[in-house]
Formats: sequence, C-alpha cells, structure tokens
Amino acid sequence: MAFEIARQLIEDSNLVSRVVLIDSYFNHKQASSMALSDTLNQKHKKNINHKYRPKKKFSSLHSEIILFKAGKLENIDEATFQDQLNINDIKEAILMDEYYVTQTSDNHLREYLGDDCNLIIKKLNESHTGWLKNIDDVKFISDSIGS
Repeated sequence: MAFEIARQLIEDSNLVSRVVLIDSYFNHKQASSMALSDTLNQKHKKNINHKYRPKKKFSSLHSEIILFKAGKLENIDEATFQDQLNINDIKEAILMDEYYVTQTSDNHLREYLGDDCNLIIKKLNESHTGWLKNIDDVKFISDSIGS
C-alpha cells in the first residue's frame, strides 16, 4: 500500500523523498505461479495481491526506496495455526515465503521501478514476520530510516 500511495503522489507532482517497505511482496501473480501447484494457484487468483499490477512504473529521481528483505524462512509450527488455518493455507504460506526468500533478490520490486529509481535493499536477519520479535532487526530498521 505504501508503494502505491507514493507512486500516486509522485504521479500528481508531489515530492516523496523516501519509501520504506518491510519485506513487501511484489508480482504476486508470478510468485504464486512459480511456487504453488495449479490447484493452489487457482485459489490464489482471488487474492488482492495477485491482482495488483500498477499501470505505470514508479519513477522519480528524488525518491529513495528502501526494501528490508527477510533473510530467512518462516518457522511455521503447524500446530500453532491449526485453529486458524487449514493445512493447505499453511502449505501455501510456506511455499510463497520460500519462493520470495530464496528465488528473488528484491521480491520482484524492480519490475515496478523506472531506471531512475534509487533502490536500496537491506537484508534482515529474520523471516517475513520474525523480524518483529528480533530486537536487532527492529533497531536496524529504525536506525536505517532515522538517518
């Protein structure tokens, strides 16, 4: 959402100096087609992230885009989620997480950027949600955006 808001602000001639994204996933459509079985991928097509494809690339000489990218896979304990998710949802989350961590250097973000964008990728020590419990990652993010 932050990416799309910044893109629209710039399109309307507003100055956006920095966009900070914490392990945001882009081109969900391609990721799900690569990571999931045909059955799971069909189900995934209803997901709003699957449908998101900006009409124009993010382009600004004055914007710095920082992507904090997960450095390791989620440690998903199926028993923990049994009450909230079915086993297929858990498998889907594991496969998508694995794809973004191991198969992309930028979570497909560059596909949405113009050549003039200043993209900075910073690797987190933790997973997509694990960084929230890792004080070093939280401090790393805070220090990075505070400077």
